[in-house]
Amino acid sequence: ETFTVLVDKGYHNGRELETCKNHNITTIVAHPDQGKSNENGTQPEYLVSKFIYNKEANTYTCPQGQTL
Repeated sequence: ETFTVLVDKGYHNGRELETCKNHNITTIVAHPDQGKSNENGTQPEYLVSKFIYNKEANTYTCPQGQTL
């Protein structure tokens, strides 16, 4: 009934994310460093610069230590 997807930050738009939301699809997408963080937006600890890329495994590790 629902699942989670990792979205490439350079290849999506608000309409696509809204469609995902309407179909119970949770999206994970990094936001660029610029912009304002607030309680309804990206918190500073989750900006793209805080994710670590592992080239060998082709994965990212988030600030919570989880592998994407």
